[in-house]
Amino acid sequence: MCIRDRTKCVKTTDDGISSVFSSISSEKLKALHISLKCCSLITNGIQPSLCELLRRSGELSHLHLCFWDCSPSSTIELTSLLSSLTTKNLERLDLILTSISSESVQALASFLGENQSLREVTIWLYGCKNLEENHIISIIDSLKGNELQSIELNFTGCNSLTDQNFCKAIERSFTKLKQLKYLEILLYRTQITEEGRKSLLPLFNSIPFNIQVD
Repeated sequence: MCIRDRTKCVKTTDDGISSVFSSISSEKLKALHISLKCCSLITNGIQPSLCELLRRSGELSHLHLCFWDCSPSSTIELTSLLSSLTTKNLERLDLILTSISSESVQALASFLGENQSLREVTIWLYGCKNLEENHIISIIDSLKGNELQSIELNFTGCNSLTDQNFCKAIERSFTKLKQLKYLEILLYRTQITEEGRKSLLPLFNSIPFNIQVD
């Protein structure tokens, strides 16, 4: 199931999106793709209906959620959202957000650490300047599932990141992932330097590894 707004529709409202969520027959749903971009009328008022949809989706294996430059009041609280997931078969998680609270980061880190069935993870926290470096490192440290094969991270604009702590976290966590086949990390507009980038390259020379800095 794909719910996507490609047109930056300023008329898309909470009631409209919530009614769509409520209408979905989800008992046997395997994949759910929700992408809302620049929807100025969308708020976190859609969260109750989205949580209910996730509760009904017990067979879900792929969840893609994108909330990109919607209204300032559209920040989704991942604590209740992730706790609503009833599926035990989630293999792929894509989260693309331009706004997130520190509480949601903690919930995300806990969720990633507990879900050992995940094989593919994409996390974009684009331009989330409110996050401290320890918040992002908690996400890195939580990615430890034995089944993980693909990781794509985008922390562009998270300017608290530094070579010393972030690069050590990548080495500490990701070099232990024996099934890892692809790794991408985008770090534009952070404090990660070219020297830091080069220090990681030899650690993953046996797999496709793309890391980009300014």
